[in-house]
Amino acid sequence: MEENRDYRKEILHNYAYVFGLCFFGVIVNLVIAQFADMLNLPIWLDTVGTIAAASLGGYIPGMIVGLFTNLCKGMVDVSSVYYSAISVMIAAAAAFLSERGWLKKPLTICGFILIMALIGGGLGGFLPILMAGFETSGYWMDFLYDLIDKTVTVVIVLLIDLAIPKEQKDKMHLFGWRQKPLTKEEIKATKKICCRQALLRSKITWILCISLTLLAAVATAISFYLYREAVKDEYEKTAYGVASVAKDHIDAERVDEFITDGVNAPGYVETLRDLQIIRNTSKNIEFLYVFRIESDGCRVVFDVDSEELEGLAAGELIGFDDDFIEYLPALYAGEEIDPIIVKSTYGWLMTVYLPLYNNAGDCVCYVGADIKMERLVNSEAIYFSQMIFLYLGFVIFITAVVIWFVDYNIVYPINSMAIQADTFLANKEDDFEESLRKVQELDVYTGDEVENLYHSFRKMTEDMVAYMNEVSEKNKTIEKMQDALIMSLADMVENRDENTGMHIRKTAAYVDTILQQMRKMGMHPDVLTDEYISNVVRSAPL
Repeated sequence: MEENRDYRKEILHNYAYVFGLCFFGVIVNLVIAQFADMLNLPIWLDTVGTIAAASLGGYIPGMIVGLFTNLCKGMVDVSSVYYSAISVMIAAAAAFLSERGWLKKPLTICGFILIMALIGGGLGGFLPILMAGFETSGYWMDFLYDLIDKTVTVVIVLLIDLAIPKEQKDKMHLFGWRQKPLTKEEIKATKKICCRQALLRSKITWILCISLTLLAAVATAISFYLYREAVKDEYEKTAYGVASVAKDHIDAERVDEFITDGVNAPGYVETLRDLQIIRNTSKNIEFLYVFRIESDGCRVVFDVDSEELEGLAAGELIGFDDDFIEYLPALYAGEEIDPIIVKSTYGWLMTVYLPLYNNAGDCVCYVGADIKMERLVNSEAIYFSQMIFLYLGFVIFITAVVIWFVDYNIVYPINSMAIQADTFLANKEDDFEESLRKVQELDVYTGDEVENLYHSFRKMTEDMVAYMNEVSEKNKTIEKMQDALIMSLADMVENRDENTGMHIRKTAAYVDTILQQMRKMGMHPDVLTDEYISNVVRSAPL
């Protein structure tokens, strides 16, 4: 029990070391990245702590460092949060490769750097492309810079690794033992256990991945819908606001004059300039115009120049698009209509129409503000990609944590018991006590049904060993009685004829000598066992 308390204390110390490693990794990431930024270096160096924590502590510490680094940076630049998935994948790859010795030889170190660059610059390079509206220029240059960044990063990690003593590095690797720690050979043995169908670890992993994926998909869909509605509402408010301000700059009593005389009408040019300024206040507004609705089309009052098209002159007539037909009765009546989304001659637009009334209360024209729906689609694509990257990072991290928990709380304890059970059944009588000692040393303390199973297994093993010892003692007693009976028969013969009696005893000794010599010579190895020789020697006096 004293030994059990010792390794339980070591596990608690291991958690303390891992916590220190994670804290150190986050600080290293933030400090070195800030230093690189102050020097205006073309590289970032923001994954030094992540790769170092992954190579020293394993998957979980590396992922924790990557996630917390991005969350801390996100307080200043929110876009950093969306790189969480990239940091988690870098940590997972670094832990996987370092466990297989990729940081030991020059050739594998080069491969390690390339893989880190492919994740960070190759896969991670798609996120800024998506956030920039699918602008791919500079992608390969960014990848080259990331390759340099990962080269410098790995060199720093190797220096950190050299500076830490081996006994300290062993304490930094995260373990979660809920039993006596297994050796590497014993861990390999537990992983070699086969099942009729899928392993429990595989089943849990698949169920978890499917559940998290479905949860992430539902959460993404809901957040995407809410985001779309929020953006549409924002666009509508923007269009309403611009149209309302524009309406206040137009003299409703002079609309007919503006249509007839255009730029020659007093105040027309000034009003058009004001409308141009109003349009430019919002980057989302594509078109701003003032039309009078007539029976055969829209008569232009004002039409502000856009970035792509020059505005129409006053008095020009534009025909109705088919999508506007259903709204014409309301427009003829001078009523205010809800924002509409149509695919017109000028593109896919969200249109807001506000009626302009004269002093008599008559609608003399409509002020229209259009927003291109492509802007909404692009913003939705950016938001969707950000959510995918964000959820992916947390899905990978949660999956890794659950697998780690399942390994140490379910898989290793159960497989250890299975191995000891098989060993117990295969052992000879003399090894039962040793098998029992190994079962007792497992010391599973998960605190759940697995621990209950272990205690039942241990109790059953102890009872079985006690029973086998009892059976063995009885067998020895029977053997002694049998030997006594045989010798009694020999004594009866000896009492009758002393020479014959001695001859029988000598015959048993000769038989034992001959059989032992035959076994030494390798004759009949499958037959000449200890049990066989004992039976023949004991039977010889008869």
